[in-house]
Amino acid sequence: MEIPTPGDWAGKSLKELALRPRYGLTLIAHQAQDRHRDARIYERRSRADDIIQAGDTVSLRGRTTTV
Repeated sequence: MEIPTPGDWAGKSLKELALRPRYGLTLIAHQAQDRHRDARIYERRSRADDIIQAGDTVSLRGRTTTV
């Protein structure tokens, strides 16, 4: 799924978010707004120290479960 950055994720690194252990999610891609130009940057290879910002879009993979 592709979603806008959740508010509580903004300003945190991928390492801090711990998506896989905490939520069972894998980040597939990350689209960031280029703050210097009016353009979007598509990142397929994100690093643990990459910071997710408000306004970014993240593509995630994970399993859906029902309670």
